[in-house]
Amino acid sequence: MLDRHRRIRPRHAHALRPSHADSHPRRSPMKKFFPLLLVVIGLALCGVVVMRRGRTPAPKVGTHIDDFTLTNRMGQPFSASQLKGKVWVASFFFASCPTTCTKQNQAVAALVEEFAPRGVKFVSITCDPENDTPEALQEYASKLQAKPDEWFFLTGDMTHIRQIGADAFHLFVGPRTHSNRLMLIDKWGNLRGRFDWQDPRELESLKKKIKKLLRETSPPDNSPSS
Repeated sequence: MLDRHRRIRPRHAHALRPSHADSHPRRSPMKKFFPLLLVVIGLALCGVVVMRRGRTPAPKVGTHIDDFTLTNRMGQPFSASQLKGKVWVASFFFASCPTTCTKQNQAVAALVEEFAPRGVKFVSITCDPENDTPEALQEYASKLQAKPDEWFFLTGDMTHIRQIGADAFHLFVGPRTHSNRLMLIDKWGNLRGRFDWQDPRELESLKKKIKKLLRETSPPDNSPSS
């Protein structure tokens, strides 16, 4: 009875079926991941471009700042050489920036309050000179209660400002684009450090460095001024 109901299969039935390998060709692992690899390489290249655009090699301690001239908020020429004999802190910003620049200048204002009475000067250079006219900077400085002989707000030609950023401070500066670094310059016009104001530890290091520079009576040994 069992034999009567048993299904009879062709001797080589399995050979008549199309194999899985024949109906669905296997993809090479390289072809499978090639599109993803292209995406990863593309993102990496973009990152390199951004880093090269936003960063330049840090200058050596003691690099001398070449003199430059811009226009202050009173519409008068202002030269870096006017700060000879003073410790000073420089930064870049633009007045219409509603977030980062506002916080940055609040941090600078705190430094002004602490160190201006000890003779330290502060220089803020706009990277939006088209809009930041002397009149606009005067209004902006007034909101910060910045005294004109302590905290200098400067404007000028964008090409010149870009050059100052690159040559004097080794920073990329573009229209409405700037670094979050505060640059510290000694009494002899030497760049002595760049500090990220957003990092509390670096801000504290800046304060300690300012105090050290105030005590100095001669330029560092490796500076052109020595």
